[in-house]
Amino acid sequence: MEADIQNLAGLISKATGQNGNIECAVLNACSTNMKGLGERLKEGGMSHVVCWTTPVHDEAARELCDNFYLALMEQTKAGLSHRDYRRAFDTAVAIRSQNTTQNIHSGCTNESVITFLVAGQGIGQRW
Repeated sequence: MEADIQNLAGLISKATGQNGNIECAVLNACSTNMKGLGERLKEGGMSHVVCWTTPVHDEAARELCDNFYLALMEQTKAGLSHRDYRRAFDTAVAIRSQNTTQNIHSGCTNESVITFLVAGQGIGQRW
């Protein structure tokens, strides 16, 4: 497993360095940062990484992607010249928080932690 993670991180890092056009990786699977993949991608030159620090239920992972990508789409519709991945991440977390408060979320426990890695720092949020 460790060799697979190193190989994958190496391939993505190599592609990022050569092409310079991979701006963000969303690792939407259980414990992707605990396994070191998120950090390795950051070290390899990926400017933004979204990854889970804990196990995550499928519905919560789907909800994250739906909200994150919808937020990015809204940025495009608004005519922004660049994508603000941090803002999209914060929007996805805020939607989840609002839905949880209104008790209309997917029914998952609030024990998962999603992390946004940028510029050598991680911003963890309960999901």
